[in-house]
Amino acid sequence: AWLVKFDVPYPVDYLNTYHIDLFHISKKIALAEHSSFEKARMLQQSRVWTVNDEEEMKALIQKGVKAIMTDYPKVALDLRKQLAL
Repeated sequence: AWLVKFDVPYPVDYLNTYHIDLFHISKKIALAEHSSFEKARMLQQSRVWTVNDEEEMKALIQKGVKAIMTDYPKVALDLRKQLAL
């Protein structure tokens, strides 16, 4: 895994070049509209840190991120159950 604080161009290339399984990205990147991670459909292979706001958790779940790192895991799990189709 690679910890990413700033948006990087072509995240798929980083995965392939450095044999990275997934990214740990800041919530700022994940919540931004049109980030390189969203454009490359890499949010599904990303864990987002540290998200404690319920509305931000909801938005990230709807974007399909792989995991949310939070100080409130019960809140995140409950939201994921509520939003499941």
